[in-house]
Amino acid sequence: MSKIIKVLIGILIVIIVLILGLTIFQFDYNRARPARVGADVTQIGKIATTFFDKHGSYIGFETEKEFLILKEDIAKIGKGTNFTLNMDPNGKEYCVEVLMDNGKWYCIDGKSIGKEYASNPACSGNYYSCD
Repeated sequence: MSKIIKVLIGILIVIIVLILGLTIFQFDYNRARPARVGADVTQIGKIATTFFDKHGSYIGFETEKEFLILKEDIAKIGKGTNFTLNMDPNGKEYCVEVLMDNGKWYCIDGKSIGKEYASNPACSGNYYSCD
């Protein structure tokens, strides 16, 4: 085999390895995004609980710097859409839900139990609970 053919085969192998590596990386990244959204929503629940313990109401926790950073992070993660915060007028109950890019929902409420749902947990209107 000539030297040129050996070099071309070597280059072809490197290109194939790079393509496979990038494909695997993208697959892992896509699987990690819903987990990151869930972690951010769970952290929002912790912020809400701390705020409630301090103020006796959830009203206003959505203006906390940490809440705003996490809400922005969810949007940046990619397709963390339909972010909903629903709070009762008395500030005693709330829920947060996010439609993730895998088509599932993540929700947390005043019970501080965050979990993934296959369909919309209806955290809207007069509902302040994920279940």
